[in-house]
Amino acid sequence: MFYALSRAFCSALVLFCTISDCRSGEATMKVDESLSREVESARLTGRAVPVIITMRNAEDVKFVLESGIKASVTFQHIPAVAASLTSDQIEQLAAMPQVELIELDTEANALRKP
Repeated sequence: MFYALSRAFCSALVLFCTISDCRSGEATMKVDESLSREVESARLTGRAVPVIITMRNAEDVKFVLESGIKASVTFQHIPAVAASLTSDQIEQLAAMPQVELIELDTEANALRKP
């Protein structure tokens, strides 16, 4: 059965999906859902979006930082950095094999013990 897809939806798929293993045809999402909505909004206004970028290992962190990303925080115990990026920068990072995940940097709350 054929489904018509909107141009925006197709663009989002091209932007946020990368092929991790062409032989098996598996696609991985590198940009989380909440960030993808923010990126579309930011694209219209040109504003930067606060993100956390997770890499495979510490060497990949160095590689990403050398690509011109200015980190506001570099995490010590996990291979990740926080930064404010434009939608174009997020698109470029999503295409890098060193990057595993890009997610919206938001405040997190933990539950208190009773």
